[in-house]
Amino acid sequence: MFRKEVLVVAMDGKQAMVTTQRQSACSSCNSRTSCEVKSCGFGQQDLLLRANNPIGAKAGEYVLLELHEGQLLKAAFLVYALPIILFLLVGMTVKSVVLDLGFNDVADLVGGFSGIAALILSFFWLRHYNDRIQHEEQSLPTIVRIV
Repeated sequence: MFRKEVLVVAMDGKQAMVTTQRQSACSSCNSRTSCEVKSCGFGQQDLLLRANNPIGAKAGEYVLLELHEGQLLKAAFLVYALPIILFLLVGMTVKSVVLDLGFNDVADLVGGFSGIAALILSFFWLRHYNDRIQHEEQSLPTIVRIV
């Protein structure tokens, strides 16, 4: 289980909006002084998340948020691995088909552009998928106790 202490900032039915700073990942990063990511260094930003609130925590309370590793691993696979796998798979498949058709001169170019198109389409699909599951209870972290 991944657990983090967060602040409840708003309520939305049985769900709550919680906020936390994105500093834990940046504090251990060797590049934090030269990084231009806004969540590191001087430009720290708060991360706003929607969470299930079965215990009825109220705005202004600090709570313990819990996320199952399976959810975290699935999200990481979808965001990082799936686009790369599609890029390689589509690019190599299209290149192979173009070579089989006898267009040897443009096979690399067509395969490369097809892979890039698959990569871009995978990001659009991920955006659509995120919008679809954003409010589903099983895909959200859960508030387990008030701190």
